[in-house]
Amino acid sequence: MRDPNQTITPSGPGATPAQAPANADRLLKQCREMAIDRLSKSLTSMLDKMEETLWTVAESATDREQRDLCMQAKDKAKAQRTSIEVQFPKQFENEFEQRANKDLAKPQEGGPKEFDLSSLSLVDDEALSEDLKIKDMATKMRNMANDELRALDQRVGLLLKDPNLKDDSNPLSPDAIFGAFKQACDEMEAGLKVKMIIMNLFDQQVNKEIQGIYKDISGLLIQNAVLPKIRFGVSRPGGGAISAAAAAAALAGASNPLATGGA
Repeated sequence: MRDPNQTITPSGPGATPAQAPANADRLLKQCREMAIDRLSKSLTSMLDKMEETLWTVAESATDREQRDLCMQAKDKAKAQRTSIEVQFPKQFENEFEQRANKDLAKPQEGGPKEFDLSSLSLVDDEALSEDLKIKDMATKMRNMANDELRALDQRVGLLLKDPNLKDDSNPLSPDAIFGAFKQACDEMEAGLKVKMIIMNLFDQQVNKEIQGIYKDISGLLIQNAVLPKIRFGVSRPGGGAISAAAAAAALAGASNPLATGGA
């Protein structure tokens, strides 16, 4: 459902709905490559600062477990840095393509499988906690870059011939970003708390830059005449870089990796 404060003007008074350009596939690929390049640079920046950041958090921690977790996160991420940097762009491309080509995500056709009691199991509490935390991070990022992402939803939706594209269906969505990073970290032999510390650091770094990334991708599409006139009736607060208080809160989340709740 579209925000009632949002006004979209495709091309002018009395204009008919815009049509997807003939070069839509090429533009989608350019958007994907721009996102991969910028997000990969954000990841590298985070990893460059990670050791110093986690040392600082560990030194200020009052709880021995928190100090130990920060040191484990530092050592694990350092040991797996190359793998994470290689896997993240690959996983983001997969996340992008699954959303851009919805047929790829459809379950295989066929009748219901025979019921098997041995397949029943309790929900993995750690996996559920991780999924909830990642969803929380994606929601926080969407709220922070709300105007930029709503405009991008419209433009990418035109390229995909899906005028109602929104939320995690956008191949450039925060859900795609965090889903890719989670998968890049999945091969790391570490517990949930350690992984969540690393996820929190990535979250903090990308949140500082996501509005600029989305604006630049929209700029690319505007240059190619993809919905150049999208207006917002009311600007939303919360733009710009993360404040000192928000950064401190993000670091607090790193030392308490199971904490939830978004900005």
